[in-house]
Amino acid sequence: MVSKTAKFLRKSRSEKWLIFKITAMLCLLVFLINYIPLRWWRGNFDFEKETANPAPHPANAEHIARAREIGMTIRMVSKHLPFTILCLPQAIAAQWVLRKEGIDNKLYIGARKGEEKPFEFHAWLLVGQLCVTGRQQYEQFSSFVKKSSANNLENGN
Repeated sequence: MVSKTAKFLRKSRSEKWLIFKITAMLCLLVFLINYIPLRWWRGNFDFEKETANPAPHPANAEHIARAREIGMTIRMVSKHLPFTILCLPQAIAAQWVLRKEGIDNKLYIGARKGEEKPFEFHAWLLVGQLCVTGRQQYEQFSSFVKKSSANNLENGN
């Protein structure tokens, strides 16, 4: 059986860099979400009501493949950190990496009536029809969308 360290060392330099970036982002996001009041960062979201299954935005095959790789890396890193990484930091980390690479994406935050609580919340990120993060039951949530794309970055938004 090959150790985790040996598997990591066999990865390419770019794969190691992606793992490092995502690990740092997830740690930072967990800190911010847990210790910075929501009112300080909720303005980054346009709470526009959409259906639970919004129309996908177009994405080419290369962008889909890269988004899939980023999503798998986020899930892998999340499993190996010594604390729980929920859906929101995973979605934001994926969004940051994809934006930096110029790949259009949409971050969704949704709610549904809960069984034990009045509401349950969930976050997920889509590139085209690919759900990069937050795949668990996202169809069951009514979403508020944060408009995000590489074009917004170019326009200074």
